[in-house]
Amino acid sequence: MRNVIPFKRVDNDRLESLAERVARIELEARLEGAELERDYIRDRRRELQREIAWRSIRGMLILAFLLWLAHALAAPAKAEESRNRSFYDARGSFVGSSVTHGRTASFYDGQGRFSGSMIDYGRTRSFYDGRGRFTGSEIKR
Repeated sequence: MRNVIPFKRVDNDRLESLAERVARIELEARLEGAELERDYIRDRRRELQREIAWRSIRGMLILAFLLWLAHALAAPAKAEESRNRSFYDARGSFVGSSVTHGRTASFYDGQGRFSGSMIDYGRTRSFYDGRGRFTGSEIKR
């Protein structure tokens, strides 16, 4: 038998020892892979938690802005107070009236016809006649 290759006889104990080493190395590799996978899952979970928190905050900010905008647009504008005054002469006869709206006033004669207006600019007031021509101004102190 020339074609037969002779092998050295291997010890069963040594073979079992090699098999145990291979098994231990495989287990260590699996454990390392599992630890890497666990770390990846933890990192991914943190990323997702941050993203969810950011989206929640952004959504709340958008909702707050939309609620403020709806309130600002839906709330009725504060009406300026209108004040009517009547003027009488020394005998008690009605001679005219005025209507004040905010910073402007309109004047009417005894028959109810428009006779002029006044615009208050803060420190100065300008007066106009019934035709809209400037008639004078007043400077407040």
